[in-house]
Order: sequence, then C-alpha cells, then structure tokens
Amino acid sequence: MKTLKIRMKKIFVLMLTLFIALGTMLSVNTKGYAEEVDYPFDQTNVLDDLESSEDFSLLNYPWDYTGLVKSPGVINFVEWCYSARSDKQDDYALYVYFYNPQNDDIYVHSASNTIQMASKYDTTIITQDSRPTGYETYNIVYCNKSERTDMEGLFYKFRVIDHVSDK
Repeated sequence: MKTLKIRMKKIFVLMLTLFIALGTMLSVNTKGYAEEVDYPFDQTNVLDDLESSEDFSLLNYPWDYTGLVKSPGVINFVEWCYSARSDKQDDYALYVYFYNPQNDDIYVHSASNTIQMASKYDTTIITQDSRPTGYETYNIVYCNKSERTDMEGLFYKFRVIDHVSDK
C-alpha cells in the first residue's frame, strides 16, 4: 500500500511538471509569435524618411530650447504598404513622425505613449471640410529617433498599433 502511494505521488509530480512545462512552452510560443511580426519600415531611419520628401526642409525644424517659436508635435503621418487587396493588407502600418525642438526627454518605451485620432466625421464622404465627431486612442511603438550629432533626438518615429488587430 505504501509503495502504491509513493508511485501515485511520483506520477502526480511528473504530471504536474509536464503540465507546467507545457504551459510555459505554449505561453512562450504565443508571445514569440506576437513579437515576430516584422515591419521593415520600422528600421528605416526617421531622418532619412523625412528628407526623402520634396516638401521637407530641415530649415523649418530648428532647435528651439526656449519653446518661444516652435512647439513639439506630430509633423507627419506615413502609410506603409497600403493595398486595396484584402490578401495584402496584413503588412500595412501607419507611422507618426514627432518633432522635439526643446529636446525633451521622451520615455519611448512607455505603455502610456498613445495618439488620439479622429475616427468619425459629420459627413459620409470625408472631405477637407468634414469635421470630426468621434475620436479613438491608439498605442504607439517606438521605432527610432534622429541620431546625427547635430540633430540627435530632434525627430522621433513611432508605429501606430491598430487595437482592432493588435498590429
């Protein structure tokens, strides 16, 4: 009888260890899959992106440590890999470019980093004259910042996380 109890305890411990190991592997695999989404445009440098536009001039974005002339804020949005084809929409991403003229310390990995954007308008067909009637808040993920010696931290690039698909 004593031998049977010892065997049962060993089987129980073995089964418990197996379930814990299996649960750990499943949670690691789930996290790994979510983090494997790779957006090549995340890696392109924010300053290279901005300077590739004909409308962008660094002269319009000087340092302003006093804050009397320029204010920090969003200066550009970029859609990457947009496609009207439903089978090609998984690679889509929206990027936000942020101008930091006072060289403020920005904690780029904060879960509190968000952006609020209009999500509803007063007209069915959205035009320049349409007015927002509803807003949604989206998390943003840090991609990179300008690192040239004379412009380090002047510009930041973030990717908007779509809370519907969590991408």
